[in-house]
Amino acid sequence: MANTIENLLTRNLLEVFGERAAVKRRFAIAALWVEDGVFVDPFGRYVGYAALNDAISQLHAKFPGLRVRANRCSAGLLRCRAPSLGPRPSR
Repeated sequence: MANTIENLLTRNLLEVFGERAAVKRRFAIAALWVEDGVFVDPFGRYVGYAALNDAISQLHAKFPGLRVRANRCSAGLLRCRAPSLGPRPSR
């Protein structure tokens, strides 16, 4: 898979923010983020792999049914529609 902006955004959304398993997510963070990368949300500012991984673990703990889906990105315009967040579908 090419490292286009669209692919990187989609992988970050699904493999980092959508991944519930912390160990698996940590490998995705290392592949997609720089070591001192910064993530900011309404709950705080997180710097580095471990802090980002912890922040996402806290997000999943706050929203246990969280499901992340990627919507179509437009790499040419450097923008994406907001990701879809919602409960996991019933099985």
